[in-house]
Amino acid sequence: MFTLRPPASPFFSLVVALAAFSKLVLSLGPLEPNLTNSGTDSYESLLSFGYDTHSDGQVYLAAWINPAQPFYDTPAAFNKRIGFNAYAFQFAQTIPITPYSDVFGTGGSINETLLELSGTSAAVFLTVYPLSLGGVSDGDLTVLANQIATYQTAPYNRDVFLRFGPEMQGNWMTYGVQPTAFVALWKRMHDIIRSIAPKTVLVWAPNAAMGYPFGATAASVSPSSDVNVLDTNHNGQLDGGDDAYAPYYPGDDYVDWNAISWYWKGSVYPYTVNQVQPVGYAAGAMTGHSPAGAIGTGPAESFTGFYGTYCQTKPCMFAEMGAAFHANTTSGVGPGQLAIETAWWQDTLTSTSFMDAYPKMKMFMLFEQIKTEDANDLRDFRLTNDSAVRGNFLKDLSTVSSRYVWAQNRASSIAGSASSNRTSGSSTSLPSQTKKPSIFRNDASQSASAPQLLGMLGFLGTFFLLVIT
Repeated sequence: MFTLRPPASPFFSLVVALAAFSKLVLSLGPLEPNLTNSGTDSYESLLSFGYDTHSDGQVYLAAWINPAQPFYDTPAAFNKRIGFNAYAFQFAQTIPITPYSDVFGTGGSINETLLELSGTSAAVFLTVYPLSLGGVSDGDLTVLANQIATYQTAPYNRDVFLRFGPEMQGNWMTYGVQPTAFVALWKRMHDIIRSIAPKTVLVWAPNAAMGYPFGATAASVSPSSDVNVLDTNHNGQLDGGDDAYAPYYPGDDYVDWNAISWYWKGSVYPYTVNQVQPVGYAAGAMTGHSPAGAIGTGPAESFTGFYGTYCQTKPCMFAEMGAAFHANTTSGVGPGQLAIETAWWQDTLTSTSFMDAYPKMKMFMLFEQIKTEDANDLRDFRLTNDSAVRGNFLKDLSTVSSRYVWAQNRASSIAGSASSNRTSGSSTSLPSQTKKPSIFRNDASQSASAPQLLGMLGFLGTFFLLVIT
């Protein structure tokens, strides 16, 4: 997201402490899968320029839902709400993987079982947050690579996108504003993932540049040698005239897709007032020229463009996207949630003009969640929860559905799971958020299910049995 972020969760120190124990356990690592028949035959097209599987101007619709309590949202439920099979679903975890805590709602690896229960071919879109750049060992990366390879092999046979260390220019990330160390870790990650899970699609995903450098100053940069890397306009400062992306880019040989996070929360920080975005807001992320009213009340502003540099030889995406309805603001509902969300989706998701102007934007990843952010502001980004919002969105989506490429129905590896979800479900009303601390940028979206907890206990039991014998 492009706004200033609060510090890491107060429980982050607990997670870091748990990481040490996790590293000891995971250092054994699972056996490397047999990759002779891994994944699907679509990998070459996944990496190819613009995809061989569909033409420019067609897009994958994907979603980042919240399976944690009290929401318990699932890929199957999302597909039912929209009447189509989303191409991919995003999940997140840390590296090193920390043991899951049911008390604090943190840690654990993702629950791929949710995709199996969808009865579709949806891809795994895995976001991985380093706890620190210096604390990720080759062993940690090997564990991650083996985890991914498991998803790519039978019985799962799924395409996997890996978004590693996203929004790395933001000081809200523990690994943020450290370009030299970030690039070094990325290259190390690339080499290990390629050696074990070569069919993985690597997604480089900075935060969109509007608002850069997001409050960071030359004095706050550590190590100080990185100031010279970040000060691309050579004026001795970090400012909006510096390139927001280039210092963190590892190079074309190390990246398959490029992406940005892109949100609308209003035009004035701390973004607690409900406002409708200006027309052409999404195009501004591509060109680096925001329309009037996008920042404050002033005229258009300029920042680092994305599309012209990073989407010419690579497919690109919005790896997170959404418009915030401020549900608990003291300033009132303003124009209302429907007006805010309609302006959002008509600017990108249902805009053939946007798709035609930026045909290498190949995936739109909806941030289909509600969360508390700055100033205790409860922000609802969901398009499929409120009945009126959902109904109007689906009406507009139906006019451009042929521009989208959807996941296919397929038999699940889990007996009794859904086999088809492309049916118009009744409107849902998911519960409002109950705040649950999390390391994921104050986002409690990543929780483990009972099977995950049992699996972890079984793994730990096996480990201690090996030790004592």
